[in-house]
Order: sequence, then structure tokens, then C-alpha cells
Amino acid sequence: MYCISVSHKHTPANIRAYFAFTEEEEKQFIRKLIAQKIVNGCVILSTCNRSEIYFTKENEKDEDIVNLVEQELISFKKISGDLLLSHLMVYDENTSIRHLYRVCCGMDSMVLGEVEILHQVKAAYMLAKQLEATDGEMNVIFQGALNHAKTVTNETNITRLPVSIGTLTARAVIDFCKSQGNGFHVLVVGARGKIGNIVVRDLADFGVDEIEIIGTSRNHKAINAEFANVEHVKLVDYDKRYEYVAWADVVISATSSPHYTFTAKKVEECILGSKEDGCSNAQGSLEDIEKKSVKQRLFIDLAVPRDMDIKIGRLASCELKDIDYFKELAADNNLAKISEMKKAEWLLEDKIEEVSKVIAFQNFRKKYEERMNVLSEKDANWLLYKLKDSLDSKAFEQVLQVMAKEFGE
Repeated sequence: MYCISVSHKHTPANIRAYFAFTEEEEKQFIRKLIAQKIVNGCVILSTCNRSEIYFTKENEKDEDIVNLVEQELISFKKISGDLLLSHLMVYDENTSIRHLYRVCCGMDSMVLGEVEILHQVKAAYMLAKQLEATDGEMNVIFQGALNHAKTVTNETNITRLPVSIGTLTARAVIDFCKSQGNGFHVLVVGARGKIGNIVVRDLADFGVDEIEIIGTSRNHKAINAEFANVEHVKLVDYDKRYEYVAWADVVISATSSPHYTFTAKKVEECILGSKEDGCSNAQGSLEDIEKKSVKQRLFIDLAVPRDMDIKIGRLASCELKDIDYFKELAADNNLAKISEMKKAEWLLEDKIEEVSKVIAFQNFRKKYEERMNVLSEKDANWLLYKLKDSLDSKAFEQVLQVMAKEFGE
């Protein structure tokens, strides 16, 4: 298995946006690679912090198959080769398994030990399975990675410390509102999404009695049901989002929209009290709006690609933070997890050894199926299983190489 990756580790959010996949794009790209027989299997993991393509191909030189997928990506996303090569990380058959296991366990995340990534990896894998785009090798590797992540959760404290961008965002909101002293009015666009939902619930759980949270939803049926049992939260239709900008102390957006959810021009109109284009304030009179227009507002864009026009940060009394801002907050949070990371690394090495031997044996059996059947009939293949369980992966692979020579390879 191979992996090509663009992630938060080496690439800022504005560049990562060029490589982000919608679910429909994932389906299209996977189908294209499979239909053209460029790869045998393919899984695409696209989150706010990374876009990664995992793929397999038998009997293909490393540089050939990686280059083919890179060229297809350049064509599909309509980006330059220089842009891709400037930010791309490549994991070959010797490093891709370890990388996936680390990703799945939250060990490669901006916030170490975050639990959302496990669900995102599982969703990406299940989508590929539905498209019949995974082969035996990928199934063994991905299922092993998902199971190992659960082991890490149970046997270390890495996921029991502050764990997510959503949590850090909620803390940043509370700290900002306290520092300004204006109020705790928070507008969350995309409140029913993966990150938005966490932000809303964490804000509601912070114990600030005066907090008021307005979330938006495109699903009218969900408006009165999603947060029915959560205090301080009200859902409104997405199309009404501008009506609450002047009211808000903090505006957060975390959607998968291909277009801006907020533009600088309309934000400015709403803050100054314009009633044009649906910018009237549903929370008070024009006099109230004018009083509030001078207050400092924090805009937080958690989406990749961007949800918010970058020029919002240039408006008077407006501060704009994107997801990369939380790298600094995550760095402090991650210090507390270093010792737990060591435990997770020890667990990882054992699993990598195990899955590497399974993959090597699986490929060997497939290639020499007739010979293995003969050994099985003579009750002689037990020795291979014994060696697989006893040797490390490198030694076991050497045994298989010797047997391949004996089989005439």
C-alpha cells in the first residue's frame, strides 16, 4: 500500500484547500482510478487537516505507481505540478502502514489523541468498500488500524485529555467573551456538522449561564430536534445567518460549503445596521445594532476550504482566526500527552509487526496458491504459520523470499 498526503504538518490551510475532496469528488476520483486500472484499491481521507490518498497496486515499481496517481490528482483538482510536489508527502509500502495507524490513533493529528479522526478514517474506508474499491491488502490494513485505535483508547490516556479542535475552539470563545465583557452571544454556522456539533455542545457544557448559542441548519426538520435537550442552544435556518451577525460576539463557521458562508461586504452591512439583503437584526432594534457595532467581534473559520472571506479580518473591530490558529493552542495541549504517546508508540510497533507479516503471507499465498495447496495436502504448511508467529516481519519476509526461489522465482 502507498499513501500520498497533504496535511497540517507541512501545509497551511489556504493551500490545503486546493487538495480537499467533497464526498462526491472522492467517489469520482476513486472510480476513475479503479476503472482505468491505475490502482487495485483506493481510500481517500479528506478532513480539515489533511487530504490523503491510500492505494494499492501489485507488481508496479514504487515511483511508477506514485507518479501515475500524482498526475491523475493534478488533472482532477486542476492544480499545478509544482504546487503538489511542494507540499506532498509520500509514504511507500514500508512506511504507509505505520502512517495510517498513527493517523487513526490521533498520533498524527494537530491535537494529539483526537477521537474524531477515528470516525473519519472509518467513514473513508466504508465509502471505498461501498464502491468495491478495496482489495484484500487494504482490508487487512484498514481493519487492523481501526481495531488498534480502539486498543490505544482503552490502554492509554491519550484520548482522555483535552482532545479536539472543537474543544479548543469552545475554550477560545469563552476566553474571548470574558476578555471583552460584552456578552456571550455565539453564532455557529454548520452546527449540525462534525466539528460544529462538538463546538456547540462544548460551549453549552462550559457552565456559563448567560451564554446564548444560535446554530444554523439547512435541514428544516432538524431545526427543532437536534439540540432539543441542550440548554442555551437554538437552531435557525441557514439562510437567516446574516440576521444574527450584529447580535453575535463570536461567529463560527464549520461547513463543507464550496462557497463563502460570510462575505466581508455583507458582514460590514449587518454590523453597521443595514437591513438590505436580509441583514436586519432579529435580536433588537436598529439603535441596539448601532450600539453593538463598535464592539470587538471574533470570527472563527474552521472550514477547509475557507468558509469566510479573508477580508472580514480587515474590518474595524473584527478579528478573524482560521483553523491553523489552533496549532498554537494544540501545541500546549499536546505537551501533556507526550508520556501517553510513548505508550501508544510501543503498542503500535507490535501491531505493525503483526500486520506486516499477515500482508506478506497473504501475498505469498496468493502468488503461489497451487504450491501452498500441495503443502496443505501434505500437512506441511504448519511450519510457515509457526514461523509467522515466531519471527519478526523482516525475518519472516526473508523466509518467504527463500521459498519463492525454491518455487522457481
